[in-house]
Amino acid sequence: VGLVSGKRLELTPARARTILEELPSQTDRVAVSQAWLEALGQRSQTYAALLEGIVERQKLIAEVRKFDSALSAQLHSDAIPAEAIRNVVRVSREASDPLRRYHLLRKRVLQLDEYGLADRFVPLDQGDREIGFDEARGLIVKSSGTLGPEVQEFVARAFAEGWIDSIERPGKRVHGGATFVAGHPYVLVNYRGSLETLFQLAHEIGHAVHASIAYQTQPFIYSHPSSLTGEAVAGVF
Repeated sequence: VGLVSGKRLELTPARARTILEELPSQTDRVAVSQAWLEALGQRSQTYAALLEGIVERQKLIAEVRKFDSALSAQLHSDAIPAEAIRNVVRVSREASDPLRRYHLLRKRVLQLDEYGLADRFVPLDQGDREIGFDEARGLIVKSSGTLGPEVQEFVARAFAEGWIDSIERPGKRVHGGATFVAGHPYVLVNYRGSLETLFQLAHEIGHAVHASIAYQTQPFIYSHPSSLTGEAVAGVF
């Protein structure tokens, strides 16, 4: 992508999202966002086929297990009625005014005549301070102490024992994640020194700590949390 400065920027899956936080020019942000959407659009049939497969799988599971809907089947392990989720969606739609006001406020603070999807990741604090990885380690380990010494020990081990792949590389996935393989947790992030990537790093470490404690204290068949439980626990971080 050509930038207004004359420089050329190579987009990668890992960089296409995070770079929007760092480009001061709205023209550049729009160009980057459009270029990435065009690249994804070239694979739209592949994404559509994958999505169709996921939907059909969920429908089949619900039918075979005699649930009234795929939503009910997904929520069964957490004992959450489908109507509760439908109510959350309904209330979110009806109460969207605060979110709309927030983005209007962002537009005003950022002093933009037009405000679009490419602008929603720009930090309101335009300072250039970078949070180094060592500083991030100190902040995350210290803050985890409020959850107890056992959790804090796990967080310290995540950094000390190399659980974390934090370096951005070509072809690396854009979103962070955490997994548990052969009894060992691993964390994947693209740490860029921003406040948002600091939050993401802490969140994914939360998943790793949760998985570690769950696997140590429960039978294997019960130790893998549902998405709802896992995100609620990691959200504490």
